[in-house]
Amino acid sequence: MDKAFIFDRSGTLNNNLHSFHQISELIFRDLGKEPISKEEVRLNYDAPYMKFWNKYFPDLTREKQCEMFERYTHQVDEAEVYPGVVETLTLLHEK
Repeated sequence: MDKAFIFDRSGTLNNNLHSFHQISELIFRDLGKEPISKEEVRLNYDAPYMKFWNKYFPDLTREKQCEMFERYTHQVDEAEVYPGVVETLTLLHEK
């Protein structure tokens, strides 16, 4: 029998707070608002993700948010993989 593990990468396998904050700064500026702090992002991020964005931009559509996120995602730092993740995934793969 084949077995599989499914992980939510964001916040589970990697710490993407820093890169997400950088993207949010760019989006806030693009939409004409002063960016919020990394701590405010951490405290207010919600799922589904549009709840977070609509808290600050009630009229922002998912399509527009996705377009901006895609535009800026390659302009920020990479997310950091949590310590031990690579070794754990290697072990799971071997077993």
